[in-house]
Amino acid sequence: MNKTKNNQSYQSGRKHRTPIYRRPWLWIFVVSIIVIVAIFIFFNSNHPETSSEDTRDEQSGEVTSEEDSRPQAENEYTDDESAPDPKVIQNEGDNPNNLNELTGSVSSKNVVDGTLVIMTNVDQYLNGTCHLEMRGRNTSDTYDITTNLSADVSTSYCETFRIPLSALMNDYYEITITLSGNNKTGVITDGVEL
Repeated sequence: MNKTKNNQSYQSGRKHRTPIYRRPWLWIFVVSIIVIVAIFIFFNSNHPETSSEDTRDEQSGEVTSEEDSRPQAENEYTDDESAPDPKVIQNEGDNPNNLNELTGSVSSKNVVDGTLVIMTNVDQYLNGTCHLEMRGRNTSDTYDITTNLSADVSTSYCETFRIPLSALMNDYYEITITLSGNNKTGVITDGVEL
């Protein structure tokens, strides 16, 4: 019996332990950590990222402020003035399809195997015809040919003009290409020395 009394006295003399999750100091510690993390995130989200240039300066031991390293611009705006809108407009020109006349250019003029090959680009998207007229400046020699004006992805082109050199004299030729399609007309001019 004596043994039993010792166990009871041992049990009754020991304080009751509370679990660790019910201790106040643990909750104060957890709340403090959460507040510190929230403050850290708040301040980091309000500051812009440092550029790689600033990082290189810090790594080399030289710390420069952002204002000091920025070149002074002549057109800096004060708080009263408003800066221009930073939007970039990609297509500042007019849509060539809305023009009243057709426009384009000669993209290449090459002699291949005794044939003058002339290729053109047309700025508008349409189908129609291309009439080429070549007139010699000194000889008054002329040559006419008509091909199709064909639509491509967003523009058009005249089908390749192939003119045998045997049909032309040696001279400087003024090239006039008359474009027509979709009730519009236009003229492309160029020249070639043969």
